[in-house]
Amino acid sequence: MSFDDFQEFEFFDPDPLYNRPIVGIDVDSQGNIYTVAAYDPDEDAGPYASAVYRIGAIRETPSGPDIFPESSPILEGVCDGFKVESVAIFEANGVVQLFIGTDDENYGGTVRPLPVLP
Repeated sequence: MSFDDFQEFEFFDPDPLYNRPIVGIDVDSQGNIYTVAAYDPDEDAGPYASAVYRIGAIRETPSGPDIFPESSPILEGVCDGFKVESVAIFEANGVVQLFIGTDDENYGGTVRPLPVLP
């Protein structure tokens, strides 16, 4: 494994509910960047709320890899009542499936597919 030059960009969570705007991050094979935002009132019993966003992409350019932020983060799913701490990507046959990991103090942790938005 090797790293190239580090890059950064500012991200502003579009929903002020989430007091933890980035608590997890993953990148799919196409370079799309996914993050988790969470509301945690610092009470072990919650209430919690979380959302998964696609916030940009990493693309190869003639000068090397570059980050292309979304003009507005794309909401991929919400998880009311759960404190999601991680997002992971599973890819098979060209289909991308997002998984989330929760970490609720009184309820334990789970890993499950991100519910699809209606």
